[in-house]
Amino acid sequence: MRRFLPALPLLLLLAAPLAAQTPAEQDRDRGFLTGLIEDALSSSARSVVIEGFEGALSSRASVESLIIADREGVWFRAEDLVLDWNRSALLRGRIEVQELSAGRIEIIRPPLPDPALPRPRGDPLQPSRTAGLHRDRPDPQRPHRAGRGPAGSADRPGS
Repeated sequence: MRRFLPALPLLLLLAAPLAAQTPAEQDRDRGFLTGLIEDALSSSARSVVIEGFEGALSSRASVESLIIADREGVWFRAEDLVLDWNRSALLRGRIEVQELSAGRIEIIRPPLPDPALPRPRGDPLQPSRTAGLHRDRPDPQRPHRAGRGPAGSADRPGS
Protein backbone atom coordinates (compact mmCIF):
# COMPACT_ATOMS: atom_id res chain seq x y z
CA MET A 1 0.00 0.00 0.00
CA ARG A 2 2.86 2.38 0.84
CA ARG A 3 4.32 1.79 -2.62
CA PHE A 4 1.19 3.23 -4.25
CA LEU A 5 0.92 6.38 -2.09
CA PRO A 6 3.73 8.28 -3.91
CA ALA A 7 2.07 7.47 -7.26
CA LEU A 8 -1.40 8.64 -6.12
CA PRO A 9 -0.84 12.37 -6.88
CA LEU A 10 0.46 11.48 -10.33
CA LEU A 11 -2.58 9.27 -11.03
CA LEU A 12 -4.95 12.02 -9.86
CA LEU A 13 -3.14 14.55 -12.03
CA LEU A 14 -3.51 12.30 -15.08
CA ALA A 15 -7.13 11.38 -14.35
CA ALA A 16 -8.36 14.97 -13.79
CA PRO A 17 -8.29 16.00 -17.48
CA LEU A 18 -10.05 12.79 -18.47
CA ALA A 19 -12.84 13.41 -15.98
CA ALA A 20 -13.16 17.02 -17.14
CA GLN A 21 -13.55 15.93 -20.79
CA THR A 22 -16.33 13.44 -20.21
CA PRO A 23 -19.30 15.91 -19.96
CA ALA A 24 -17.98 17.97 -22.87
CA GLU A 25 -17.61 14.86 -25.00
CA GLN A 26 -21.14 13.80 -24.12
CA ASP A 27 -22.45 17.25 -25.12
CA ARG A 28 -20.52 17.06 -28.39
CA ASP A 29 -21.88 13.57 -29.04
CA ARG A 30 -25.42 14.77 -28.40
CA GLY A 31 -24.80 17.70 -30.76
CA PHE A 32 -23.43 15.33 -33.38
CA LEU A 33 -26.43 13.02 -33.03
CA THR A 34 -28.89 15.92 -33.20
CA GLY A 35 -27.17 17.13 -36.37
CA LEU A 36 -27.31 13.64 -37.84
CA ILE A 37 -31.07 13.43 -37.19
CA GLU A 38 -31.69 16.95 -38.52
CA ASP A 39 -29.75 16.13 -41.69
CA ALA A 40 -31.68 12.87 -42.17
CA LEU A 41 -35.04 14.67 -41.86
CA SER A 42 -34.10 17.78 -43.88
CA SER A 43 -34.03 18.09 -47.65
CA SER A 44 -33.40 20.79 -50.25
CA ALA A 45 -36.98 22.02 -49.76
CA ARG A 46 -37.32 21.36 -46.00
CA SER A 47 -35.33 22.42 -42.95
CA VAL A 48 -35.72 20.56 -39.64
CA VAL A 49 -34.43 22.02 -36.36
CA ILE A 50 -34.34 20.00 -33.13
CA GLU A 51 -33.80 21.76 -29.81
CA GLY A 52 -33.23 20.22 -26.39
CA PHE A 53 -32.56 16.63 -27.47
CA GLU A 54 -31.91 14.42 -24.42
CA GLY A 55 -31.53 10.70 -23.95
CA ALA A 56 -29.31 10.13 -26.97
CA LEU A 57 -27.93 6.93 -25.48
CA SER A 58 -31.34 5.66 -24.40
CA SER A 59 -34.09 4.03 -26.44
CA ARG A 60 -36.45 6.61 -24.91
CA ALA A 61 -35.48 10.18 -25.80
CA SER A 62 -37.05 13.60 -25.36
CA VAL A 63 -37.01 16.75 -27.48
CA GLU A 64 -37.96 20.23 -26.26
CA SER A 65 -39.02 21.39 -29.72
CA LEU A 66 -39.09 20.26 -33.34
CA ILE A 67 -39.52 22.91 -36.03
CA ILE A 68 -40.02 22.24 -39.74
CA ALA A 69 -39.73 25.04 -42.30
CA ASP A 70 -39.79 25.37 -46.08
CA ARG A 71 -39.04 28.28 -48.46
CA GLU A 72 -41.88 30.34 -46.93
CA GLY A 73 -40.85 29.75 -43.32
CA VAL A 74 -42.02 27.63 -40.40
CA TRP A 75 -45.09 25.51 -41.09
CA PHE A 76 -44.89 22.89 -38.28
CA ARG A 77 -43.91 23.10 -34.62
CA ALA A 78 -44.07 20.44 -31.89
CA GLU A 79 -43.04 20.78 -28.25
CA ASP A 80 -42.33 18.38 -25.39
CA LEU A 81 -41.78 15.32 -27.58
CA VAL A 82 -41.03 11.87 -26.18
CA LEU A 83 -39.97 9.12 -28.54
CA ASP A 84 -39.25 5.43 -28.28
CA TRP A 85 -36.74 4.90 -31.07
CA ASN A 86 -34.13 2.58 -32.53
CA ARG A 87 -30.77 4.37 -32.25
CA SER A 88 -28.89 1.73 -34.23
CA ALA A 89 -31.04 2.47 -37.30
CA LEU A 90 -29.09 5.74 -37.66
CA LEU A 91 -26.05 3.67 -38.64
CA ARG A 92 -28.06 2.55 -41.68
CA GLY A 93 -29.15 6.12 -42.44
CA ARG A 94 -32.69 5.52 -41.18
CA ILE A 95 -34.80 6.92 -38.36
CA GLU A 96 -37.10 4.33 -36.80
CA VAL A 97 -39.57 5.53 -34.17
CA GLN A 98 -41.84 3.03 -32.44
CA GLU A 99 -43.79 5.59 -30.41
CA LEU A 100 -43.98 9.38 -30.48
CA SER A 101 -45.95 11.70 -28.21
CA ALA A 102 -46.04 15.49 -28.02
CA GLY A 103 -47.25 18.00 -25.45
CA ARG A 104 -48.18 20.49 -28.18
CA ILE A 105 -48.43 20.26 -31.96
CA GLU A 106 -49.00 23.30 -34.15
CA ILE A 107 -49.55 23.10 -37.89
CA ILE A 108 -49.31 26.71 -39.00
CA ARG A 109 -50.06 26.13 -42.69
CA PRO A 110 -49.75 23.38 -45.28
CA PRO A 111 -46.16 22.76 -46.41
CA LEU A 112 -45.05 23.74 -49.88
CA PRO A 113 -44.61 20.78 -52.24
CA ASP A 114 -41.04 19.62 -52.78
CA PRO A 115 -40.23 20.34 -56.45
CA ALA A 116 -37.66 17.51 -56.45
CA LEU A 117 -40.36 14.89 -55.74
CA PRO A 118 -42.71 13.51 -58.40
CA ARG A 119 -46.25 14.86 -58.39
CA PRO A 120 -48.69 12.59 -56.52
CA ARG A 121 -51.09 10.47 -58.56
CA GLY A 122 -54.74 10.04 -57.71
CA ASP A 123 -56.75 11.92 -55.14
CA PRO A 124 -54.57 14.51 -53.36
CA LEU A 125 -56.67 14.10 -50.20
CA GLN A 126 -55.80 10.40 -49.91
CA PRO A 127 -52.83 9.67 -47.64
CA SER A 128 -49.77 8.15 -49.22
CA ARG A 129 -49.65 4.38 -48.88
CA THR A 130 -45.89 4.55 -48.50
CA ALA A 131 -46.16 6.55 -45.28
CA GLY A 132 -45.62 4.44 -42.18
CA LEU A 133 -47.69 6.50 -39.76
CA HIS A 134 -49.73 4.63 -37.19
CA ARG A 135 -51.71 6.52 -34.57
CA ASP A 136 -53.02 4.40 -31.69
CA ARG A 137 -54.08 7.09 -29.28
CA PRO A 138 -55.02 10.55 -30.51
CA ASP A 139 -54.77 12.49 -27.27
CA PRO A 140 -55.02 16.20 -28.10
CA GLN A 141 -58.10 17.47 -26.28
CA ARG A 142 -58.08 21.11 -27.36
CA PRO A 143 -57.49 21.34 -31.12
CA HIS A 144 -57.90 24.74 -32.73
CA ARG A 145 -57.29 26.16 -36.18
CA ALA A 146 -54.35 28.49 -36.68
CA GLY A 147 -55.29 30.22 -39.91
CA ARG A 148 -56.84 28.99 -43.13
CA GLY A 149 -56.53 25.63 -44.80
CA PRO A 150 -55.78 22.24 -43.28
CA ALA A 151 -53.88 23.63 -40.34
CA GLY A 152 -54.33 23.59 -36.60
CA SER A 153 -52.84 23.13 -33.19
CA ALA A 154 -53.38 20.77 -30.28
CA ASP A 155 -52.23 20.45 -26.68
CA ARG A 156 -51.91 17.28 -24.65
CA PRO A 157 -54.18 17.28 -21.58
CA GLY A 158 -52.40 18.64 -18.54
CA SER A 159 -49.91 20.68 -20.59
